Amino acid sequence: YLGISPLNTIYKIQDQLVKFDANGISFDQVEVSDKYNNKGIVDGYVYHHNFNTFNVNLNVQTSRILAMSRIKKTDTYFYGDAFASGSIQITGNNKKMSFTGNNLTSLTGTMVGFPISYASTSYEDSGIRFVVPEETVSINKPKPVESNFEMDFDFVFDINKDADVRIDLEPVDGILQCKTNGKIRLKNKKKTDRLNMDGRLDLLSGSFSMSVKDIVPREFELMEGGTINFVGPIKSSTISL
Repeated sequence: YLGISPLNTIYKIQDQLVKFDANGISFDQVEVSDKYNNKGIVDGYVYHHNFNTFNVNLNVQTSRILAMSRIKKTDTYFYGDAFASGSIQITGNNKKMSFTGNNLTSLTGTMVGFPISYASTSYEDSGIRFVVPEETVSINKPKPVESNFEMDFDFVFDINKDADVRIDLEPVDGILQCKTNGKIRLKNKKKTDRLNMDGRLDLLSGSFSMSVKDIVPREFELMEGGTINFVGPIKSSTISL
């Protein structure tokens, strides 16, 4: 088994196709599969010095594979399963690993959700805008154990109507479910401990259900023309319906 994704997806390798020598491990058109038996091809090498110091340079090419799988939790910025096609470059050593994908395309079966827990509302002629402000309340939490190992990723996704996008607006008990079209870039730097997402998704269709305190739940049908904009820190999303 080889864990090649920064998003908790584990792939199985057919070890008879992996070549071992004195310098390391080479991968030449090695087939990998996810838990749904979708396939990908790995090329590249893993150099090592007495199995102590490693240098990695791998490329994964696929027409369909599970690129992300995250369970919704109270402290997650996004969740869901994402199936994608394209290629992912994996480089690094035993101190730092980097995952890069510049041409990933969402496929059928993809559902990605974004819980927004600190939304505020303002009403304008153009519609309703939900803006996430900076958090002002600090919560005392135990400090996580520090690790010197860095793992960065930089993915660019073409999101199309094959994917389902969901926004959970918890303060107003609202759920936005929609089909979109656009491009987003998801980037994480371990050294700065910052997860950024940039891009724009154009709303094609969907629904918005809302239940504010003391108001009867309502559901609205979305018309084409709205947008979801992501700029910088993943919490700074702006939704215009």
